[in-house]
Amino acid sequence: MAKRAPILEVKDLVAHYGTIKVLDGVSFDVQHGEILAVCGASGCGKSTLLKHVIGLLKPTSGTIHMWRRDIASLDEEQFNEIQTRFGVSFQSGGLFNSLSLYDNLAMVINEHKKYEPEITDAIIRSKLAMVGLEHAQHILPSELSGGMKKRAALARALALDPELVFFDEPSAGLDPITAAGLDELLLNLRRSLGLTVVVVTHELNSVHNVADRILMLDRGKAIFFGLQDEIEHSDNERLRQFFSRQADAAMTTRNVDVED
Repeated sequence: MAKRAPILEVKDLVAHYGTIKVLDGVSFDVQHGEILAVCGASGCGKSTLLKHVIGLLKPTSGTIHMWRRDIASLDEEQFNEIQTRFGVSFQSGGLFNSLSLYDNLAMVINEHKKYEPEITDAIIRSKLAMVGLEHAQHILPSELSGGMKKRAALARALALDPELVFFDEPSAGLDPITAAGLDELLLNLRRSLGLTVVVVTHELNSVHNVADRILMLDRGKAIFFGLQDEIEHSDNERLRQFFSRQADAAMTTRNVDVED
């Protein structure tokens, strides 16, 4: 039996902000049904990588293929079709504060699909139930806790039944118990829906809890791409430093002026 092509494949991705190179030859792939964690310290290029992969930014060079299609070569109609196959849950939630959760999901569905109202209603209710928010459909985002906003954003990302979901910093700003609950929700959704997931995070607990494979960025370069178990055998100092939570010596040695 022929091996399935990766659902997402990035090769030699280079990106600039002006004259500053922020991604330098990044390559990785995402297989069907896996959870890939993209991690690294603040400023390493995680968010920039995500923006390129979902088509918000164009790379300087390199390729990004989804379902074997080079997204940079697609016209607007073709890319819109690809967009319906993946969902994005942004770090901020990205919810419209003036709309209820119900209407936030309805907007996404109605933009891409022409369902009868009762079908749209059933989809919205089922997606909110998946994330434990079936009771909150008429609540505004501003009335939600941080954990509930993350769940609501995930429900919206699932609105079109995507095959692939990008989850940006799901644990940011959450207490450990809420973050662990969100990790478990993600694993349950992967099992029940057969999702493929890319999680962008710097939270090591989430990485350990959910990731099948890990991509670590450092100063715009991919310094590790592989299984969790392979990290302990790596001789890369930055990789070991990050996963053992060791402080950077450059950040801990500084001159302090004491005023009399």
